[in-house]
Amino acid sequence: MLDVGPYFPNAADRTYLNTASMALGNRPASEALREAIEAWQAGTFDWVEAEAVGENLRRRVAALVGAAVEDLAFVAGASGGAATIAAQLPDGLPGANVVVPTRDFASNFVPWMLLQERGYELRLVEDIDGALTADAFASVVDGRTAVIATSLVQSSSGFVVDLGVLKTLAADAGSWLVLDASQALGSIEVDIEGVDALFSCGHKWLLGVRGMGYLYVRPELRDGFVPISPGWKATTRPTEVFYGPDMELSSTASKLDVSTPWFDPFANVEGLKILAETGIGAIEAHNRSLIADLEHRGIKIPYDPANRSPILSIELGDAEATMNALKRERIQASVR
Repeated sequence: MLDVGPYFPNAADRTYLNTASMALGNRPASEALREAIEAWQAGTFDWVEAEAVGENLRRRVAALVGAAVEDLAFVAGASGGAATIAAQLPDGLPGANVVVPTRDFASNFVPWMLLQERGYELRLVEDIDGALTADAFASVVDGRTAVIATSLVQSSSGFVVDLGVLKTLAADAGSWLVLDASQALGSIEVDIEGVDALFSCGHKWLLGVRGMGYLYVRPELRDGFVPISPGWKATTRPTEVFYGPDMELSSTASKLDVSTPWFDPFANVEGLKILAETGIGAIEAHNRSLIADLEHRGIKIPYDPANRSPILSIELGDAEATMNALKRERIQASVR
């Protein structure tokens, strides 16, 4: 069992089962954020330092996904990642389509849904009791599929899609493979080889605070991308040249950057440090052991082990009564 006591002192007197909504605050992140706020109150907050911490955060997230730091952009949450990618598509030609699961989370559904207004057909992948099979994806993908967009881990069910199958489908169809990794990064190992774009929010399994998102785009694809909300961070020398006309767009993923929310990196870097020190493999193994223990106790766990994530989704009879009972026992969870 992993010892989380030094990082999460408040975990000792409660059971926290709500990371899929928001991570439990950890001590290092809380302390770093508190120090930043105190500096703000004292009038000594240094935005240059905050930007440097932000670049440290960029390096750590890039390392986590196995990407070069030049390939990672800061976006406004997961929806900002999906919207940035969706905006790059040309107006749809006859038969052009985008594939997305029927019950994918809104951040990875609405941006693709809106492409219908630009001539794309939205093709929905139907699940079977929360499971998204290879056949379900294959039945709607064809040679005119522009994008296969899916959450790697479905937040509604905890189901982990078969990434190998999706990579093959996308390659055969000549489509982009775009992943929402908000419920995957920090909880399971993620392989970006063969993935065109991947994005995630920072306040779930990455143990950060709400307000930041991260976007990886394959370099060959990124070169043709145009920023949808370019700001001062999108240029080649943002901390040196503040005014026009001597400006040029960055050649790295930073051209897609939104402005860094200066408080967030102080906390989010600390969350990434915890993950690096512990190891994603150890975290994944730990969570799998917890689920296996529940299974040994007679609780029915859905899906094969390869398709299980740390999100355990079960059906409730009286949801309100169940949640009230959990609260009485100091157990924090969510109803979807």
